[in-house]
Amino acid sequence: VNATQCGAKREVTKRGMLCCKFNSAHKIVGLELMFDVMAFMLQLKQATGRDSFVVVPNTVQTCQRPFDTAMVMTVAERPYTIVQVNSLWEEMTGYKAEDVVGKASCQVLQGQETERSNLGGLMEAVRFKRPAFTTLLNYTREGQKFRHFLNVYPLSTDSKITHFLGLTVHVDWSEKAQVHQQQQQQQAQVQVQAQVPAPTQQLIVASGVPRAAPVGIMPTVVGSSTLPSTLIASSTNGVALMPPQQILSAQNTTEPNVLQRS
Repeated sequence: VNATQCGAKREVTKRGMLCCKFNSAHKIVGLELMFDVMAFMLQLKQATGRDSFVVVPNTVQTCQRPFDTAMVMTVAERPYTIVQVNSLWEEMTGYKAEDVVGKASCQVLQGQETERSNLGGLMEAVRFKRPAFTTLLNYTREGQKFRHFLNVYPLSTDSKITHFLGLTVHVDWSEKAQVHQQQQQQQAQVQVQAQVPAPTQQLIVASGVPRAAPVGIMPTVVGSSTLPSTLIASSTNGVALMPPQQILSAQNTTEPNVLQRS
């Protein structure tokens, strides 16, 4: 297949040998592709024009290098004991290498809210010695929750899967995100309250005596041609009309939200 015709920028080829293993019933039990790996990597580097590129780890030997993300290596059989971690994994989980290497599995990170469905799919791939990726909510040693995107790769030693490598490519600290969101909401409420102007008092004439209107109550102006000799009581709930027979009693009241027009 011509890869460039299918959209690839470049095409790199490498000749090798395919080794096929059969059992006593003449059924295929294994396939191995054998080629010069270092020469192939050199071809890839020249084709991409880069000094380095991402290599999917597939052997224990290729993992003996620094990683720029949290890394944990376990054995490929139950109970999947941890055999190696890096400093970034220690910082993410709170566990030191001497606390878990040879003593525990990644189960120490699981808690009540760890997604069992995602964990079940991951462990199914592990049982069949396949690579997998998933998102999990785990817990640090101090009990703090975090969600991370995890890539898991099977590692071989002498053509046999003996270990698994787990790489965390993204971490979301759940509790820190919630606290940050609450702080932003509180700051937004403070800004809204600061923008609301302070209410001012206004004068209302009742029985010919100027009086200050209570806070939050605004006087209503009504044309004299519409409601002559009628008292207008204005409040935050609307406008109430008082008939003329109540004018005399209203003129002597001390309510500040009454306006008389004649």
